[in-house]
Amino acid sequence: MVVEVNGNLFSRLGTMGVDVNHGTGNAFVHATVRNNTVSSPSLPNYLYGIRLVYSATSTPGVAGVMCANVQGNTIPDFTTASSIRLRALGPQSGLVAQLEGGPTATTAAQFCAFFQARNVGFGQCSISPDPPGPPTPVNGTCLTVP
Repeated sequence: MVVEVNGNLFSRLGTMGVDVNHGTGNAFVHATVRNNTVSSPSLPNYLYGIRLVYSATSTPGVAGVMCANVQGNTIPDFTTASSIRLRALGPQSGLVAQLEGGPTATTAAQFCAFFQARNVGFGQCSISPDPPGPPTPVNGTCLTVP
């Protein structure tokens, strides 16, 4: 699946603005999430502006590719919520996780710095597990919508 979420205003949200989830099977997900704005979330239920889930299960066997290109988004710090959440459950040796323009990162703090540098007004960042992986996201080039 190749998907693009571009140039949207997300306002009065429930739990999150954009949710990109690889799921539990053998899938190829390429997501471009750019130039979006999150404003006026419905607190306290709002959790994340953008959530990237590389593996939605701790049961081994997830395979395929998940590539995310996240840049140019405006998601301010709402104190009780994260601008972005990067999550992978369980070790998944068959899954390739990629971030376009990807960081040379091995810690949650380094991944958060990567997202903050590519987006505007980013506040909190949530990465789990810490350190991320496996799979640890690496630099990649995501497919884009023609």
